[in-house]
Amino acid sequence: MRIHDDTGAEIDATFSVEIQQDGSPSIVFESRSGRAGQGAGRNTDYKRGLRLILDRLLVSGFTINAIFLDTTVTRGMGMTEDERRIPIDPHSYPILPTHRDLTADLAAALGRGMAPIASRRQRNSSGDQTRRIRMDVTPSQGWNDTAGSVEALLANAPVQRKYFALLASPSTYDLRAASAALSMDYWIVASRAAKRGDRLIFWQTMDRERHRGVVAFGEVTEPATERGPDPAGARFWKSGTSRPELALRIGVRYVVPPKTPLWLDDDPSGTLAGLSVSRGQGNTLFLVTDAQWDAVVDLAGGWPHGDADAGHSISPDQPEPVPQTASGQGRSSNAARNKAIELRAMDVVTAHYSAQGWQVTDTSATHPYDLVCTDPSGHDIFVEVKGTGGTGSTVTVTEGEVSHARNYPTTTFLAVVSGIIAGPAPSYTATGGALSHLEPWDPDAGTLEPTQYRFTPSTGNLQN
Repeated sequence: MRIHDDTGAEIDATFSVEIQQDGSPSIVFESRSGRAGQGAGRNTDYKRGLRLILDRLLVSGFTINAIFLDTTVTRGMGMTEDERRIPIDPHSYPILPTHRDLTADLAAALGRGMAPIASRRQRNSSGDQTRRIRMDVTPSQGWNDTAGSVEALLANAPVQRKYFALLASPSTYDLRAASAALSMDYWIVASRAAKRGDRLIFWQTMDRERHRGVVAFGEVTEPATERGPDPAGARFWKSGTSRPELALRIGVRYVVPPKTPLWLDDDPSGTLAGLSVSRGQGNTLFLVTDAQWDAVVDLAGGWPHGDADAGHSISPDQPEPVPQTASGQGRSSNAARNKAIELRAMDVVTAHYSAQGWQVTDTSATHPYDLVCTDPSGHDIFVEVKGTGGTGSTVTVTEGEVSHARNYPTTTFLAVVSGIIAGPAPSYTATGGALSHLEPWDPDAGTLEPTQYRFTPSTGNLQN
């Protein structure tokens, strides 16, 4: 199937989708021959098409587990799957939806990684960087994983999602209770601007405690049509409130991130005050810019994991997001979940170094570093491992870890596994995670910020 760019124009790049025995899709991206504009070439827009495929997979919530060289020659030579796996240094698999901003870099890394695979088996190979490849992927929850649906997603320009805000007065409608209890609801609107798939901010006007702000988020499930009120929501309307029997209504599903509600008076950043809904009234669909949406979702603790297509709130049957800042390590108050994330990070880093031929020893219980890795020549490195559900741009380190890194500046490495998803209680089984490195790790090359102090009281001031 041919790919269309974001303007809808067809480009010379071809792919196909195959459904594996486990039901997951596999994307085959065809090789290039010739050059664009020179007639007989095939898939001459290879690099452009590859970037579009990667971007559309990640923005749609797919995880790319691995990418393999999949040429006739490599299959005929009996190369193993591990030998055909394309390295994406300095990144690592799996590639998570949160890494969409790395699409161009990942495409370049694939080009660098695929060239040596065939050339080391074929002395006359040119090490071409535009060969036939296969991507093993895992779709987001609720995805209709038929070959046709995935092909349609990847081949066509994405429909641009829009963002809006709606408001309700607590004297008229108990929005907080409704968003907590209902999976679906219907809202009266003044226009047909919101389409299926658009996302919403639900704003509560001032209540008796003088609170006003964002109490829930949502997604449009049904476009605006003339319809009567939904009986399921009747109990949340205040007594004495009149509702029109027939009105222009949209269907919505509620999404309740971990840090809602967000009250206007508690937001020193001014993000909430910048929303036009904060000064509005009535059934207007207030437009929210992309930047405003991202900022408000960050304040709310992020869009819940696994909620790309299904679910409305955080429940025991869904993965629980680890509360995080926009760019931090993200710490949960749940010790069992923290431990699951920590162990997942150790597994990812151990597998990484083991695959490179290092002997890996876990020293986390007895030393100020987590792993000792020994290469075949007997050379050791010390690896400090950090796991997080956040982006990993900021992590927490101890005094002992920093001191050791300073004392062994050339042999201490820092490995950060970001984007780990902790599953539901009670097991909190952790999955995913993207590995990045500082090799070696110099703590003084970044910013160290004290977050704790050790206090020793004067003995003269102690009282029994």
